[in-house]
Amino acid sequence: MKVKQLAQEIKEQMPDGLNELEILRYIYIYIGKRKNFNPEYYFGNSKTKKQIYMLTNKEINNEEFLTEKRNLVCTSIASLFKKVAREFDIDVDLFKEENENGAHIYNIAHLKGLKTIKLDLQMDLNNIHSNKRTEYFGPITYLWDGLEEKEIEKIDKKIGYKKKGKNYKDDDIELLMKQVKNKNSKDALEFLLGNEKFLEGLNEEEGYVEAIAYVRTAFDLNKWRYDTYPYLIHCYRDEDIYKRPLKERQYSMCIMNKYKGDYDIYMYRKKQRVFERVSPKRMKKLMEQGLKIDKTSIMANELMKYIDKATSDELEL
Repeated sequence: MKVKQLAQEIKEQMPDGLNELEILRYIYIYIGKRKNFNPEYYFGNSKTKKQIYMLTNKEINNEEFLTEKRNLVCTSIASLFKKVAREFDIDVDLFKEENENGAHIYNIAHLKGLKTIKLDLQMDLNNIHSNKRTEYFGPITYLWDGLEEKEIEKIDKKIGYKKKGKNYKDDDIELLMKQVKNKNSKDALEFLLGNEKFLEGLNEEEGYVEAIAYVRTAFDLNKWRYDTYPYLIHCYRDEDIYKRPLKERQYSMCIMNKYKGDYDIYMYRKKQRVFERVSPKRMKKLMEQGLKIDKTSIMANELMKYIDKATSDELEL
């Protein structure tokens, strides 16, 4: 697909009568719903990240690459957004910012009336996927007083991002976290992982990086009791259950909760968008079938030791 085709697709679905700022917001949400942050880059070492970054730069003007590839990085996401916005005659540029991890690319939009907007779509993907408030669509404050939260909400209602009678998902999460504030982690997990409002947000997450960001939002440790809390541990597969190599690595996650000496394990089932409680025996079977636990995850080693001990105890019995 060419950028002009994507822009036409957006125009056909866009509500009538939008002003320049509202059009920019619509494009931001539209592309954000359809792109994921590349998990290979997210989890990769410095060498892997450099390779992906170099490949992306080679493809930066390849419109099919930008429009059709689902997993992108900051450079390709910002480049796609710039090209699409310019199809709507909106002046959008790329901006490069150096940080401790290297260079980060985002967009600057110059609207009529000296309104200058900073747009970091890559950083907002996890918010957009689950219909939370965006955090990186905002003004360059020294040029413009900025957007009020109510103004953004009004635009979101107009373009259909905030549905009638629905909260932003972060408001729902905030209410849920208040309900688990005084619960121990075992009871809190059972409540959250079976709660329709929580699962509703998870159901929107197409990408793995966006899914883990959503779970971490819901499991805000600052609102849990400090005696114990759950850990999110990354898992992946390079081969299927028959030991055949996969075209690309498949990522998943589990939640391990330790409470009063007991362990509970919940495995994420991507197709169903739910967490399923699994026994140590089941986890060991999954690992024998090719599931790998990312040893860099906090508490990953303790999880594997628990699985080994629990299953060996069963054999002894």
